[in-house]
Amino acid sequence: MERRRILVVDDDTSMLGAITEVLKRSNYELDACSNGADALVAFKSKPFDLVVSDVKMPGMSGLELLEKIRGLDTEVPFVIITAFGDVKTAVEAMKKGAYDYLEKDAGTLLSELELTVERTLRYGSLLKENRQLKQALRKRWTYIGSTPKMREIRELVKTVAASRSTVLVSGESGTGKELI
Repeated sequence: MERRRILVVDDDTSMLGAITEVLKRSNYELDACSNGADALVAFKSKPFDLVVSDVKMPGMSGLELLEKIRGLDTEVPFVIITAFGDVKTAVEAMKKGAYDYLEKDAGTLLSELELTVERTLRYGSLLKENRQLKQALRKRWTYIGSTPKMREIRELVKTVAASRSTVLVSGESGTGKELI
């Protein structure tokens, strides 16, 4: 299995070091940045499976970074960490698309972070799988045909599929009933 790539952003160098050490032990590939601008450059240069960022940083805050990253990639999971936790900031982070929000409590942050990262990466994998399955399904539907009559049949199938009704598909041999 490929190693998961995580971007960690924090202006506190000791916290940045502690976070990267903990995550390295879990065999993640890490990029560490001490400010939002550098993190944005790193994010644009290669794909990441997760971003973990402090909220309060000079220049670009973690919430601003979250917004900019959402403009580039709407699905990459984003975890916010902060030493100045309040409900208002947590709600704002979640509204802007953060997957989770953790407070920098010296006693629990690093152990909580490990669990949160694992859970968040699983969530990201499910999003990716879901997107791939939807694309495959769309391809399969386009295979069925594109004539006006076939489009009408596909719309009827979509309507019936949402119900719990039993449906009999009938027609001459070789007309493609098995595709429905």
